[in-house]
Amino acid sequence: MPDGMFDWRNPATGIYERRPLESLDGINAETFNQLFKGQIKYAHDSRRYDSLRIVAGTAIGLTDKQLFNIPVNTNRTTADGGTTFKGDRADTNMKVANELPSGNYLIVTSFQVEAIVPSAIATADTNNRITDPTAVAGATLSPTLNLLPLLRDAWVEMKIGDRTVLEGTPLDFPQRGGIFGFGGGVEDGGAQNGPGFPRYLNEVIVLQPGVQFYVTYTPYTNVTPTLDVTLRFILEGVGLRPVG
Repeated sequence: MPDGMFDWRNPATGIYERRPLESLDGINAETFNQLFKGQIKYAHDSRRYDSLRIVAGTAIGLTDKQLFNIPVNTNRTTADGGTTFKGDRADTNMKVANELPSGNYLIVTSFQVEAIVPSAIATADTNNRITDPTAVAGATLSPTLNLLPLLRDAWVEMKIGDRTVLEGTPLDFPQRGGIFGFGGGVEDGGAQNGPGFPRYLNEVIVLQPGVQFYVTYTPYTNVTPTLDVTLRFILEGVGLRPVG
C-alpha cells in the first residue's frame, strides 16, 4: 500500500473520503484488490506471539512490561528484570521489533493471553531455560492462586502508533485450546486462562509493514509467585505475504 490510506465511500453522503487503513470495515472487494494488487502472494493462517517469563520467589514489580519489542534469538530479561536469557521460538516469533517484516500484513481477528500453570515441581532444566513450574521450596503450590493476580489484577493495552486499539485485563482475552484433563492431586493439578475458547475482536486490527505497534502488560499487584509462570501474548488472524 503506497501511503497506508484508502478511499472510503461514506454511505450517508456518497462522498469518498481519504482514510487510514485501520480496519477492513467499509472496504469492499474492489477496494481491497486496489490496495493489495501486485503485493500479496497468498493469505495464510498466522500468529504473532511474544512471552513474559515470571520467576518464582521474586516480586514481579509494578512497572510496564513491553511486549513484541525484542526479536527472536536476542537477549531479553524476566519480568522482574533480574535474569537475562536468549529468547527462542518458544518465547517469540517476532523478527523485527514492534512491527511486521517488510511486505507482510496481519489482519488480527483474535487477541489472546495464554497461561498454563501445572503444580508439579520441575527438578531438571535440560534446556537452560526457566522451567515451568520451578517452585519455591516449602511454598504453597497452587496454580490458581499464582495465576489469578497475574490475570485479574493487571492491564493489557495495544497501540498502533499513539492510538489505542485494544485494552482490558488478561482475563478478558482467554486462550485458544490448551491442556485439559488435569488431575486433582497436588502434583497433578493445574490452571490456565479460560476454557479453550478465544475471544474474537468486534473489529479487526490491521497491522502493516513499517507501522509500529506496541503491547504493554501492567501488573497492579506486586505479587511474588511461588511457581514460575509464562504469559504468552498472541495476535491471531490472517497473514498476507508479499510476492516473491
